Amino acid sequence: MDKKKKLLLAVAALLLTALLLFAVWQWLVAPRYQAGQIGYIDTTRLAEAYDETAEFQKLYQELEQEFNDFGQTLQEETAEQLEALETEEEKAKKGKNATVQSKIAEEYGAKRRELYAEQQKRMESKRAELNNRLNQNLRTRINEAAAKVAKQEGVSVILLDQVVYYGGKDLTAQVLTGLVGNGEGGND
Repeated sequence: MDKKKKLLLAVAALLLTALLLFAVWQWLVAPRYQAGQIGYIDTTRLAEAYDETAEFQKLYQELEQEFNDFGQTLQEETAEQLEALETEEEKAKKGKNATVQSKIAEEYGAKRRELYAEQQKRMESKRAELNNRLNQNLRTRINEAAAKVAKQEGVSVILLDQVVYYGGKDLTAQVLTGLVGNGEGGND
């Protein structure tokens, strides 16, 4: 009988240990895998709302002014370069016959087109740089607001709504509030 009691006690201890481990797992580990632990946000809606804020409008105006100043400077540089090309062309044509002057005119016409193309590339490059700065500002603000909301909501992962097929928790409204401040300037 002693062996039976020991065997029953061992089985009971094993079951009790398994039950205790299961309870601990449910309390500590399982909540991390629940749908509420994954959130998602609609970045299009956030971007549209942020575009209407005073903060965005101020930054946009500053960057637009920077672009206009760059364009003005570039236009002045181009005018100087064109004037120099014209002077150079006139010197090259001086004393030449009509056929040679025509070839020189073609050559300098090509140089002017190259100059315009180069200046156009510089303008496009500057516009892209400023747009990147604007977009980086938006990404930074969304990331900051999303991080705060994730911490408040106990969410460990936030995805873009485009990649969520099913489940998760929509945190767009909370992030929007953090992004634009109490919903001011939003599209709601």
